[in-house]
Amino acid sequence: MGCGKSSVGKSLAGKLGWDFLDLDTYIITRAARTMEDLFSEGQQEFRALEASCLKSIFDSVTENTVLALGGGSTLNEDSAKLVLERSLCIYLQTSAEQIRSRLSRAPGVRPLYDKGNAEELLLGRLPVYERAHYSVNTDALTVEEVSDILSDYILSLL
Repeated sequence: MGCGKSSVGKSLAGKLGWDFLDLDTYIITRAARTMEDLFSEGQQEFRALEASCLKSIFDSVTENTVLALGGGSTLNEDSAKLVLERSLCIYLQTSAEQIRSRLSRAPGVRPLYDKGNAEELLLGRLPVYERAHYSVNTDALTVEEVSDILSDYILSLL
């Protein structure tokens, strides 16, 4: 959270002329509940719903879609394998300091985040994030700059 997945994803999809889908928004819509409500039932239950939604997306979505994953969605090994085997997975590398700065200005509830645990969350997820096919450090870049780098990279693969 706080690395710019949704903002960069929307910008990137626009540059490529692709569809954009945000996993968290998909989950909220499918469950007809808020993220805070979903997490109130427990993180394990939320992760199971998240994995089910991710599988549903991969079973139904066409190519040429930019998908913004939830920050912990690849903690489930089956979900991580699905993402790594069926897509180009990109890690938006962001420091804990930058995450804190961005989230302090961002509206909305972040059920797993408080100002003191950015490093802990990041370190716990880093081994999964580093499995991505490509990464870009977002700390000193704007959304447009990150999406430019990514669109150039993706177009070089096509």
